[in-house]
Amino acid sequence: CGATLHGTDTEVFASIAAGTRIVAEVAQDRGIRLIHLSSLAVVDPALGHTVATLDDRAVRDPRPEIRGAYSRGKIAAEALLAEPGFADLDVVTVRPGQLVGDRLASVPPSLGVTLGPIRLGLVGVGQPLAVVHVEDVAEAILAMLQHPEPPRQITLVDPLRVSRRELSAACRRHGVPGSDAPVVELGWCVQPLARICQMVPGRVGRIGRRLRAMDVSARWASPAAEVLGWRPNRLAAWLRPPPPQPSANSRP
Repeated sequence: CGATLHGTDTEVFASIAAGTRIVAEVAQDRGIRLIHLSSLAVVDPALGHTVATLDDRAVRDPRPEIRGAYSRGKIAAEALLAEPGFADLDVVTVRPGQLVGDRLASVPPSLGVTLGPIRLGLVGVGQPLAVVHVEDVAEAILAMLQHPEPPRQITLVDPLRVSRRELSAACRRHGVPGSDAPVVELGWCVQPLARICQMVPGRVGRIGRRLRAMDVSARWASPAAEVLGWRPNRLAAWLRPPPPQPSANSRP
């Protein structure tokens, strides 16, 4: 799961693609199972606008060259593990949704981009988000390590429908840095523009593609996770406001 998100595009890409190759070669030489944490960012964004439900079989973006360095690195890493040279490798590729949980370092990218004292909401407020609690993901990984023959590719997304407004409120309650910034909603005008920009070569096209990938309306399902007996149960409690505390003057 290691990757750097800092530095040049070349450094970000290499940390993912070259790093995955090194770990995969060691795992294959030693005959041990590799759990490869990929990302939903590898999926072809067009699928999320044409089907109602996406699952473990969702194909990778066929045009990685117009994606950002992180997405290109993750796409390359998945393609690498599918090469004939790793045919004997015991590997499980995991595509988790947006990870949430205690001690988040910053607000999730799906909540918008921070610009000075404000945050720009770049997708529709009512769009369902692909979210999963980090401790549920940890449990799934343990199950993958212990299962005699786990599925080769697994998507981990909590089935609970979560809106951007609900996730923003939960981040504020948990004191996530940046979550108190006022939001300026731009999704209503940005997304139509992104549909046009994604066809333009270069940086403009990459930005448009990224925005379209964030605005996926499809829901996620994972038959493979069901094979593991995975039942996520922490997200609802993390999203839920705490019960009101009795006042000092209240009577028992």
